[in-house]
Amino acid sequence: MANVWQLFRDYATIIIQTELGLCLPIYSEHGEEVAHKATVVPELLKDLNFLHKIELDGNGIEQCRLLEADYFVEMIVHVVWQKGLHRYIDPARLDSAMALGGAAVHNAVKAHRTGRFDSVDASAEQFYDVYQSILGLIDRIRADPALRARYETLEQLIVTWGRERMDLDSDSDDDE
Repeated sequence: MANVWQLFRDYATIIIQTELGLCLPIYSEHGEEVAHKATVVPELLKDLNFLHKIELDGNGIEQCRLLEADYFVEMIVHVVWQKGLHRYIDPARLDSAMALGGAAVHNAVKAHRTGRFDSVDASAEQFYDVYQSILGLIDRIRADPALRARYETLEQLIVTWGRERMDLDSDSDDDE
């Protein structure tokens, strides 16, 4: 599991600065980015906000889409399929992959909590706590019929995108 977590962590470390708005334009005032990160990171870490997407519904009311942050969904697709992990997971239940990926992103975001990059201890205990929190969130989602339906649709979309991107549904191998 440590190797899988490291795959997610490496991916997360690369994308979070731009995907979560941690980077400011290069022409920003000296020190402005440090202050920005020190303010933004705690809000992202609170309630696992970094994993969720905020959308406006048809009435203009903000809706929090749990575990649907675009970059996070893309990360799951990329890491699970491009690294071959899809062979070892149940495509109908991506809970562990979501929790591993989320824990890795948490660790990568937390490294910027002071405004400057400071590598965070990735101890088994620290990782496990966040991993368990995400699994707990998934359990709560599965307990609510509407949220469960949306989450299961998300899982299906992730599997479909992953299979398409890896051309796993193609019969092209039969043509050779």
